[in-house]
Amino acid sequence: MKIMILVKRFPPKRIGGTELATLSIANHLSGKDHQVHVVTTYDEGTREADSKHKFSVHRIHFPGIRFLGVFIFSLNVLRLAYDLKPDLIHAQGVGMGFTALVIKKLLKIKYVIWGRGTDVFAEGKLKRIISKMELRGACAVISLTNKMQKKIKETYAVRNSYTIPNGIELDKFDFKNRKISREHLDIPEGIPLITFVGNLRRVKGVEYLIKAFQILLNSGRDCKLLIIGDGPERKDLISLVDTLGIQKNVIFTGSIPRENIMDYLRISDIFVLPSLSEGFPNVILEAMAAGLPIVTTNFEGSSEIVEDGVNGFIVQTKNPKALADSIAEILDDFNVKQSMSARNREAVAKYDWGNIIIHLEKIYDQCLGLNNSD
Repeated sequence: MKIMILVKRFPPKRIGGTELATLSIANHLSGKDHQVHVVTTYDEGTREADSKHKFSVHRIHFPGIRFLGVFIFSLNVLRLAYDLKPDLIHAQGVGMGFTALVIKKLLKIKYVIWGRGTDVFAEGKLKRIISKMELRGACAVISLTNKMQKKIKETYAVRNSYTIPNGIELDKFDFKNRKISREHLDIPEGIPLITFVGNLRRVKGVEYLIKAFQILLNSGRDCKLLIIGDGPERKDLISLVDTLGIQKNVIFTGSIPRENIMDYLRISDIFVLPSLSEGFPNVILEAMAAGLPIVTTNFEGSSEIVEDGVNGFIVQTKNPKALADSIAEILDDFNVKQSMSARNREAVAKYDWGNIIIHLEKIYDQCLGLNNSD
């Protein structure tokens, strides 16, 4: 099958959740003898990295002009689709749905949309109208969570909808020959390490984790907080740590390569994601693969990854006390920590990208009438 995947941004310079998921999808599909063409926006200096993939990467200029930029980009992708003649278009995110819809109307090529998070809930009347056209024109609409799927059905009256979560490359989670150790961070063995990984943006809620951590320290617990990532909130978060007087116990690593994140998770005790909003955070899957208990907030779909009280805890957003209480419960009860750790190592297997791609291929086949299903 020849598949054209449309995604706004793509590695190596762009490494957000959607970008990394697209890379995994393209790798796995091309590894199963599909011809895969990733179509994305232009990034200078990426030709060498693009040439190393088993699939093709086409980078097209996206003019930074509202509405007109999308139209020009879509016309250029249309020309490419005319030349490539793919069997199916896969749009990563509703934002790419307009381009897929144009191709369908003019070249009669079916398309799938995989909603990546809040993009499925467009703000503004015009955007909702366009989103409805895009979603209802797709032969299949995929959501990351069941709650997201339900909202899409209710908002846009979409019929052919499915739920497939993000995946994880489990075969890469080998803890042998890891370079990062507690000595590297000057953290003695036996001192609990609480870890956050993500972009330091307000939506990630890191300020509430820092305030929760202060509560833990004030209760007499000796522990460390590791904050991995960078972003516009970093200076303010460092200032907050200094104001609270807990800088000796908080470590900011800045941005680190994705391949090294597991090194840090391996030496951690608890993973915390205090986000105000999320789509389907892969970092939770990575923490599960490392066998870490999870403490997170009740963002859309969190209960589909974390079962409260079983493999972690789910608390209200913007609530430092609730975060602190849940972290403390794991720190204070060895049996709870061990049970959650074991459950996460077992549960994460279903998110392996190999299994996810099987479900995706079935949807492709159904769109093209290859499995005799309506």
